[in-house]
Amino acid sequence: MIKKRKTEFLFLCGFFVWSLSVSAFGAVDSAISAADYFSERKLDEEDGYTVRGTEDEGHGPGITAAASVAEESQGETGPKIHDVTMGEKYHEEFGLYEQSLNNQYFLYSNVENGGITDQPVYVDIPADLIFTMEKDGVPMAYSSKQRVGEKGTYVLRITAIYDKNVPLSEQEEYRSVFRFRIDDKAPAAAAEEGGNGGAGLPDGLGANWASVEEGDIIGPNGETAGSEGESEPAAGETESEAPDGETEPETREEETKPDETGGALTEESQTTRVQTYDKTKNLYRIVFSNGFAFSSNVPENMITSSAVRLTLDKDSSCQLYRGEEEVPWEADTVLTEYGQYRLVSGEEEFRFEITNTYVNRSEFKAPVGTEVTGITFNDETLRLTDRYSFAMTEDGKYTISLTGEDGERHRVILNRDTAPPEFTVAVERQKAAITYLADDMAAITLKKGGEEPKPFSSTVVTAPGRYVLTVTDRAGNESSQEFTLRYHLNAYAVTAILLIVAGIAGGVVFLTRKKRNLGVR
Repeated sequence: MIKKRKTEFLFLCGFFVWSLSVSAFGAVDSAISAADYFSERKLDEEDGYTVRGTEDEGHGPGITAAASVAEESQGETGPKIHDVTMGEKYHEEFGLYEQSLNNQYFLYSNVENGGITDQPVYVDIPADLIFTMEKDGVPMAYSSKQRVGEKGTYVLRITAIYDKNVPLSEQEEYRSVFRFRIDDKAPAAAAEEGGNGGAGLPDGLGANWASVEEGDIIGPNGETAGSEGESEPAAGETESEAPDGETEPETREEETKPDETGGALTEESQTTRVQTYDKTKNLYRIVFSNGFAFSSNVPENMITSSAVRLTLDKDSSCQLYRGEEEVPWEADTVLTEYGQYRLVSGEEEFRFEITNTYVNRSEFKAPVGTEVTGITFNDETLRLTDRYSFAMTEDGKYTISLTGEDGERHRVILNRDTAPPEFTVAVERQKAAITYLADDMAAITLKKGGEEPKPFSSTVVTAPGRYVLTVTDRAGNESSQEFTLRYHLNAYAVTAILLIVAGIAGGVVFLTRKKRNLGVR
């Protein structure tokens, strides 16, 4: 009889503990409702990142061709996936291809889907699309409107979430692929198209590539959108307007001009290092004191937003660096990636910079062999006080006109920006909501604990941990903020756990007493 009662008591205690356990774990407050949580797309299961892109009010005009759609159901808990072949329309007046994803999202590029070109390519992607870029099968960092010019096969994988505010099981995903290839043209095709058009760039880049203004759209054949008549030179362009009657390049040593540090060139550099301009080719010829020689479409210390071409003499030994990273390259190379470059041979180097025009600097110095002949700030003319440099004291748009020793002209456009990007992080229990206030963000990274920073494109973080969010704008200004998410249990959950502990303790005491009573009898 006593054994039977003991068995019944243990069964009741076990059932009571199991009931309270279910209640406790079900009572954990995640600070975000199930509908809200599953309506956000999961980007990183381990870190709890989610994607909620900024809604793009309008995706652009145009009538697109019909797109074929293949539906793939993901079951009751997942979204419905549509594999879409994008429709395409060519806007001849602008030289642009319009790609339509389900007639709701529109991308624009200067090359067709599946096209092959020898020119740099860019793709304008709406802000609310998720995308990844691969080059020759290897993932690479890419942002909307970024120009790529290295030879290879590029694949842009695009995902659109139709409505992120509905539960995951009701969402619809549209997926598509945009691909293109950059390669050299066959000699016959290049000859038919005509010669080299501008500023020493190779056939296929052409004169119009070097005459792109800030904000212009580059067409598939190098033309700029919306320009009528003769286009003006772009930031960093070399205008090939040499004095009349002069056709042969003159070779002469550099006069005493400011060097890259702002001081005058030394007497030794005046007699041993030479930079000359060839008017017939629109190229600069540079010879180091050690005999190393090469050609460039920009002068030394130039800052430009256009492509830069470097052509080495045969059997030349040198290294090319972008920042501190060595760049693999060939004897005839066109560079388009943004950064500060150094071409090094022995103890000497040739410097230049490719920029997106947005900078954080307080001074401009004229490139070697050129003079400042005009400056405007926000389209208002400034008075010249120095031929070789001037102070940039306020944020805004500077347009600098330069003239070289042989009459060649350049124009540089720089947008000075010293304000760091702004954003806010609101931490509410086990959720951090991020609001980006800047419209010129170039990169966002999120660091968790002691891990390396990772690229980040979300507005919500849910996984517990210590984080550092860093935002960088187009001029290189950075803002960072630390925040911490902790596990959180509400009052009901704490009460339930205490009841479980009390129940177990009561059961132990009861059994102990019963055992003693049985021993006495």
